[in-house]
Amino acid sequence: MPQIAERTPAKLHFIRQPEVLKRTALSRSTLYELIAKERFPKPLKVGERINCWPEHEVDAWMQEQVAGR
Repeated sequence: MPQIAERTPAKLHFIRQPEVLKRTALSRSTLYELIAKERFPKPLKVGERINCWPEHEVDAWMQEQVAGR
């Protein structure tokens, strides 16, 4: 029986709001407007006052924008 190779999971990286804004070229108000309209991933609360986004979700959103034009 062939052996199934184990996949190494991709590393999960969180990015904070300044990095999200830099990568997407969105303003802060537009970012939160898109989140409210459920057109951008919601941030994760990783601390009492710290919100982050999984990097792959932001990257996927950007790819969707390019694919949808």
